[in-house]
Amino acid sequence: MIITDTQLTVANIKNNSGMTTDEIIKSETDLWLSSRARENQLLGEAYYRVNGEGVEILKKEQKLPKRSNIKRVHPFVRELTDQKVGYLLANDPEVATDNARYKEALDKVMDKRFMRLLMRTVKDVVKCGMAYWQPYFNSEGGLAFKRLKPWEVKPLWLDDDHEKLGGFIRVWEREEYVSRQKKAVRYVTYGDDKCFRHYRYEEGGTRFEPIGTEPHFCLVTQKGGKEAKAPYKWGRAPLVYWKANAEEQGIVEQLKSLVDDYDRQASKNSDLLADLAQLVWIIKGYGGQNLGSFMDDLLRYMALKVDGDGGVDTIKMEPDTDAVAELLARTRQDLYQFGRGVDTQNEDLGNASGQAIRFRYGNLDLDSSIIESELQASFEIVEWFIQQALLLTGQGDFTSEDAQIVFHRDTIINEKEIVEICAKSKGVISDKTIMEHHPWAAEDEGERLAEQEADAMKRAEEYQNAFGLKAADGDGAGAAAGQTQAA
Repeated sequence: MIITDTQLTVANIKNNSGMTTDEIIKSETDLWLSSRARENQLLGEAYYRVNGEGVEILKKEQKLPKRSNIKRVHPFVRELTDQKVGYLLANDPEVATDNARYKEALDKVMDKRFMRLLMRTVKDVVKCGMAYWQPYFNSEGGLAFKRLKPWEVKPLWLDDDHEKLGGFIRVWEREEYVSRQKKAVRYVTYGDDKCFRHYRYEEGGTRFEPIGTEPHFCLVTQKGGKEAKAPYKWGRAPLVYWKANAEEQGIVEQLKSLVDDYDRQASKNSDLLADLAQLVWIIKGYGGQNLGSFMDDLLRYMALKVDGDGGVDTIKMEPDTDAVAELLARTRQDLYQFGRGVDTQNEDLGNASGQAIRFRYGNLDLDSSIIESELQASFEIVEWFIQQALLLTGQGDFTSEDAQIVFHRDTIINEKEIVEICAKSKGVISDKTIMEHHPWAAEDEGERLAEQEADAMKRAEEYQNAFGLKAADGDGAGAAAGQTQAA
């Protein structure tokens, strides 16, 4: 017998353990709150924002009094994350389908707000490895999606590949007044294919109290000439999941050690430079009382009095920072290589040929392709919810239709090289083809050229009329021009 669905669900845990549903949900919630996966997602957010207790360099302690404790935090995670998001979504994606009515209905849902939500979601995906949406109907009765924070959601999978979702647990906090004091109260929601169950942690998290259930959503219906709200359920767990990759790993899981090492070495070097004295004084036979008075006399009188055969020598301190600079440069190179990004500080990038630029963007393009593939798969779930919403609200049955989201990546090119190729292609290929590949050509470039040509001809006619010239065929025009010159 081959068993493929090995993950435990609330239903089969209950059947096999004798635990109640509430007890299982609390147990799963507690496990999630202390899980490594959630910790990594919180680290992704902390390293992206370059603050928080999770950033390793910010934990650096002051070991010696009166010594520097510089903490240099470098936002590599933020730069690499924004680079991937910008590369993939700088241009709004569009939906392609053969059905015009379906396309119109999809465009209404996937408006500018939807695209902004998608961009923020992809940012969550890159930095945390996962992202989530919860579908709902807004106050206007239209379908919308709420973005949930990755570390708030524990998906309950039905399979080892994490493609079939049986339900989810969401844990979040909000500030409330409790006994006249403002406190953070923790809430839990469990959602499956039937309904939502809501809970609240009481007394510092020791008690787990159920506070009610509710349907997935309600729609306004007409009953006996009166409006009424009817409860509905989706028939599946109301959650859209998004992944960065099959391993569900965010960028911090892959780069944390390199980022920490870069921050640590840079901070140590800054401490060294800040604390290092320019001169070390060697004192013989000084008549003062202590080193403090030595420095006071030196600064006040620019001279020192010494006894007998005493004297003062100095040793100039010149720290060798080349080794640190070399280490930082190598670590930076590793960060962009394994983070699959492009180091824009590379001096050769601006002068690179088109082929070299494509090579340097190869890793970024590869990572974007993986993310795009995962986004395409998640869009199928989004499309399912849209189709069901359109069917429920009487806007049409499009459940047999198929749509695809198309991403338009920002392609980096060497414009000078492309312009030269276009110029050399004149007469070899059509002007229209050249125009289509010219980096500066607008969509209506042909119309602009026609207007420019018409304007030039108009100015030429005005010039001829100003000198009494008459445009004519053959020798007449030439004679008239000759007479004008002779005059």
